[in-house]
Amino acid sequence: MRGARVFSAIVVVAWPYLARDELTSRMRQISSERERIRARERAKLETKKKQQASLRVEPKKFFKDIVDRFNLARQAEDGHTVRMLRQAGYRGQNPVFVFLSLRLFMPLVMFAIAALYIS
Repeated sequence: MRGARVFSAIVVVAWPYLARDELTSRMRQISSERERIRARERAKLETKKKQQASLRVEPKKFFKDIVDRFNLARQAEDGHTVRMLRQAGYRGQNPVFVFLSLRLFMPLVMFAIAALYIS
């Protein structure tokens, strides 16, 4: 019985020297894996940035030409139309141009649809 106690005491004291320390190698492995993941995610972000359009959208040329041709920009100068569009969540120049253009042409389109529906 004493032999078992002595053996277990020696094993307990010597255990740190007998067992391999895998923590440092595991930490190195994790850090290198982390760097690989970061590099991969950065590459993904770069490709997405190149593919993704800018959040600032220029007005469509068609609507901008209509607003310029019929001088509809005067209606947006008072600020009421722009303010109402902003309250509705439409910010920027593009929604203003689209709204002004459609406000000009929608009565004609609706008249054409009604005329086709009646005949």
